[in-house]
Amino acid sequence: METSDHVPCLVSIGTNIPKSATFRFENYLMEHENFLSVVQHGWSIFVYHSDMAKRLTAKFKNLRRVIKAWQSHLSSLKDNISNVKIILELLCMIEEFKDLTLIEWNFKSLLEDKLLFLLKQQRIYWKQRCTIRWVKEGDAGTKFSHANATIKYRKNLITFLEDPEGSIHSAHHMKANILWEAYKDRLGKSKYNSMLIDLHTLLHPNVDLSCLDEPFTTFEIDAVIQNLPNDKSPGPDGFNTDFVKRCWPIIKQDIYDLCHAFYNGEICLQSTNGSYITLIPMFENAMRASEFRAISLLNTSMKIITKLLANRLQKVIHSIIHKNHYGFIQTRTIQDCLA
Repeated sequence: METSDHVPCLVSIGTNIPKSATFRFENYLMEHENFLSVVQHGWSIFVYHSDMAKRLTAKFKNLRRVIKAWQSHLSSLKDNISNVKIILELLCMIEEFKDLTLIEWNFKSLLEDKLLFLLKQQRIYWKQRCTIRWVKEGDAGTKFSHANATIKYRKNLITFLEDPEGSIHSAHHMKANILWEAYKDRLGKSKYNSMLIDLHTLLHPNVDLSCLDEPFTTFEIDAVIQNLPNDKSPGPDGFNTDFVKRCWPIIKQDIYDLCHAFYNGEICLQSTNGSYITLIPMFENAMRASEFRAISLLNTSMKIITKLLANRLQKVIHSIIHKNHYGFIQTRTIQDCLA
C-alpha cells in the first residue's frame, strides 16, 4: 500500500488591531418609524448639570445609551432583506400555477413596499461609508459603492509604520508609540496669559464693530444649522450633522441655550471642546508618521459656535484687513494680484 508523501500545512492569517467600541450614529436609523420617538425619550432624560456645555454633553451621552439599546433590538438589515426576497420568490412561484387570492395580492404588495424601504435603508448605510461625491444618490447601493467603501476601510487602516531608525513595525502598540512620539511635541499644550497684540494699532477707528458684540439670535443659529454640510464625520459625541438637522426640533432649545451661555461667558467648554485627531495619508503607501496629515473632528456643537463667530466676522473682515490680502477671503482670489 502506497501512501502520499504530501504533508498538510495549516496557515492562519489574522491581525491584532483592536476594534474600536466608539459610537457612530448610523444615518439609516433616521428612516425608522420610531426614530424620532426614541430620540425624544433619550433627550428628555433629566440631567443635573447647570453648566450648559456639561448639560449638553450629558444629554448626548444619555442619547447614545438609548439609541444603542434600541438598535440592539432591531433585526439585521441584511437578514430582513433576504427574508423578504425569499417570501416574494415563493409568492411568484405560486403565481405561476394559480391566481393569487386578494389576501395574497395585498400581502405581496406590502412585501414589495417593505423591500423598497429596506433597500433604501441599505443604500443609506453604504452611502455613509462611500465618499465618492460624484456618485448619484440612486447609485449609492450598487456594487461599485460597496467596493469603494471596502477599499476606503482598508486604506483607513495603517498596516505598517516606519520608525526614525528605519525599522518597520506592524504591532499595534509599536505603531501607537511611533505616532505618539511624533505628534506629542508638535501639538504640545499652552496656556493663554495675555494678548500681546495691540488691536488699536491694527484696526481703524472708523470701523463699526458693534455687530460682533451683539447677542446671538435664533435666526442666526437656524441659518447655521441649515447650511451645515452633510455626510461629514462626527466628533467624539458620535452624532453627525445629518442627525442634528433631522432632530433639530427636539434638540434646538438646548443648542440655543448653549450659544446664549457662551455669549454671556457662563460655560466651560472643556467638556464639549474635545476632538478626534485623524491621520490622513498624503499619498499612497505612506509609511512614516511625517507622511500623514492630522485633522481634528469636532463635535457639532462646537462647529455651530465657531461658524456663528465666522459668519459675524465675514460681515466686517473686508474693512479691517488690507485690500492686498487675498488668502481665505470670500470674493477674492489670487488672480486679482495679477491684474
